[in-house]
Amino acid sequence: MVSVVSRCAESHFQLALSLVKEFTGTLKRKKSKARRTRATRAALLVMYGRMALRAPREQLLARVERDVVANVLQLYREGCQDAQLKLSLVQSVTEISLAIQAAGAGPRFELCCKRELLQTLLEVIQEEPQESPVHPRALVAMQQLSKLKPRLSREENRHLLALCCQGIVCLRRPEQMERRGQTAVAASCSPGVQAPSLRALGQLMGALLWAELAPIRFEDMVQVLRRWLTSAHACERERALQVCVQVLGSYEERCEHRRGRACEWFGSLAGLLGPLTCDTSAASRWWAVTCLGHLLRTGAENTDVAPWTNEIGRLRERLSAVTSESLLATSTNIAKLVCKYFPQGQASGFMSSIVESLLCTRPVCAWAAERWTLTFLGDCGEQIFQEEVPKLVHLLYTCLRSTRQSARRCFVLRAVFLLAHSHPQPVLDSLLQACPPTDSDTVEVWRSLGRSVLGCQILVCLTEKLRAAGKSSHRSECCTRELGSSQAALEPRTITHALCEVVSVLQRKTLVQRLLPSLLPGLLRQVSETLGEELAPSVGDLESADMPGSLFVVALELVLARCLDSRWLRLLREQGAWASLAEPQAHSTGVCLLASMLLRAELVPQRLLQNLFPWLDSPSANLRLTATAFFAELMKDKLVEERKLLKPLLEALGERARDPVSTVQQMAMRGLGNAASGAPAKEEEVLRCSAFVLYGTLASSASGRRSFFSREVEAAFPSLVLHLGDPAPAVCSACKVSLHLCAPFLGSKRVRQRIAAGIGLSAAELQDEICRHLVSEHCAGAMSLRRPPALWLSRRGATWAWAVATSS
Repeated sequence: MVSVVSRCAESHFQLALSLVKEFTGTLKRKKSKARRTRATRAALLVMYGRMALRAPREQLLARVERDVVANVLQLYREGCQDAQLKLSLVQSVTEISLAIQAAGAGPRFELCCKRELLQTLLEVIQEEPQESPVHPRALVAMQQLSKLKPRLSREENRHLLALCCQGIVCLRRPEQMERRGQTAVAASCSPGVQAPSLRALGQLMGALLWAELAPIRFEDMVQVLRRWLTSAHACERERALQVCVQVLGSYEERCEHRRGRACEWFGSLAGLLGPLTCDTSAASRWWAVTCLGHLLRTGAENTDVAPWTNEIGRLRERLSAVTSESLLATSTNIAKLVCKYFPQGQASGFMSSIVESLLCTRPVCAWAAERWTLTFLGDCGEQIFQEEVPKLVHLLYTCLRSTRQSARRCFVLRAVFLLAHSHPQPVLDSLLQACPPTDSDTVEVWRSLGRSVLGCQILVCLTEKLRAAGKSSHRSECCTRELGSSQAALEPRTITHALCEVVSVLQRKTLVQRLLPSLLPGLLRQVSETLGEELAPSVGDLESADMPGSLFVVALELVLARCLDSRWLRLLREQGAWASLAEPQAHSTGVCLLASMLLRAELVPQRLLQNLFPWLDSPSANLRLTATAFFAELMKDKLVEERKLLKPLLEALGERARDPVSTVQQMAMRGLGNAASGAPAKEEEVLRCSAFVLYGTLASSASGRRSFFSREVEAAFPSLVLHLGDPAPAVCSACKVSLHLCAPFLGSKRVRQRIAAGIGLSAAELQDEICRHLVSEHCAGAMSLRRPPALWLSRRGATWAWAVATSS
């Protein structure tokens, strides 16, 4: 009957359709569920589809939706929806879709009930048993229906595919069904029965890729399949891989015109499929390699001569091995092959996918993911774009924090090392910006890098970053106010934390000593700039709240511990140098102690002085104080003369003697006093003269700081007396003037009177007068001074003794 009516539709479509509609109306009035009625309803569904196929094209489109599809849907909904009726519905929808396509539907024709038909077909898939033959046919109907207008949105297509995968891929394995007592069903649910459904699903996805009306993208299909490719059930992974092979095959054909340009999702899929080459199922391993082959072919310029064609087939055969070691070795070789043709710019997609496998509970797949990661970072590290590095570091750090297994953590640290080997600067930036500095995992990462062959390079980079952070700290005070003091201080503190960890494990001490001219100013700058600051609550766990610079002091001590002998470090601790450095009131004392110790240990290279010298003119009062205290201590030593720094330092200290900050003035006075007392005999006449002139100038303006300057004058008094007999007349004259200006600050009243009385004497006569007075008074005359003459005698040794002897 179906055949006869459909034949009539070729030449009498309108009449045949009217008769079938009339008969359908009589059937609708019969509510019987008898077998004969069910069969008639199913036959009518098929008849509508066949009539559409036979109908003249010009007549079909005018009546297909109102008189054909509407009756099909009504017949199905009012009938007993058994397997026979569903098969008839699926067949009818398929044939109607084919008929509309054959009729050459123009751009204006739209099947308004398309979404309703698709929803009905999805319900059929979800309602039918998993072994039902309805599934593949329903997917074929969807495939043909998807080619018709109106077009579905991208979200609708993705939702459609997700529901199809839910019904088709999520199948129970036969042995699972047998354990539940479903032996009859299990017998029919063999891989041969399930294959048509999987094949039809793959064809549906492929058709959506090809259809111009479907806005779905390849990445949407990847995202839909990802859930099943990473499933904990082997059967679901195997079925998803079978579908993935068909999708990739369709994509390869569709992208034939793009030959030589890799798939945009190559990295993500490679990271997803790579660990599956060690899946527990041999079939899954085979399908995974087949998928990788399709991926490689999408990027090959000529698939016929691709050099990896034979090799990947040979490696796929080896995946039948039963031992884990053999599987891992073969998987690693496949990874090396894939990495040879890995496209640039897809590293983040690869790592994002492979991290899922790293965290899975299947040991062999997790091990394979580790092998693939290390192979990729080792072979393709140079190809990774710098913009991708922060995300890779974040993924690896997340993986490190999520595991406590020693072997897994060693793998992550090795991966970070390989990434840093190719991109040291971006990796350091990412670690400093994204990882909490005091977190134990962050500490482990820095120490691991410090122990590696990159340790020296890492330390150099951190030193440079600390130097740059110090330079930029004064570049924009408005930015500091906008961001807040805690955020502005975060970077130097973070760098210092990392630097401490690297220095603590670094094997080469000589490198630390070589970097000292940059390390010491960088850390000393941070100590200086944090004087008097209050630590913000957000970083309060890093160090003591009352001494915000203690972190940098600890770092400075750690750095010097790698450069100085233990006896010098012990002496610094005993003198309280480290505690003084962080205290605002005692900072200058700590700097002087540090400078003195560096002089004695002969660790004051020229570059260190060059880096510190600009601080003397810094807009920061703290930096001026630090530099002035440091150079004031250096003025005692012949090093200043040897480095030809006496003249510029005298000028700079003279400038600082007029500094608006009193503590800076005091350090400048001390430095000039040290210069006067330690002015070398071989130095140029003009420099000796300048030192005494500057010292006299300081004395004339030091009335408000009498207590401090008195101590400085008493320390410099022997040198002032000594240089009254300087061979250069100009120096003698400058020294005489300075001595008269400094006299009011001496503790001995009689010495002050002698100097005041000798204002009309020459410099030599004044020297004789002072020395004669000191000898005549002997110890009694000098008791009012705060230092005994024996101390003065020790300052200049034989020269001073000669002066005393001649005066007597």
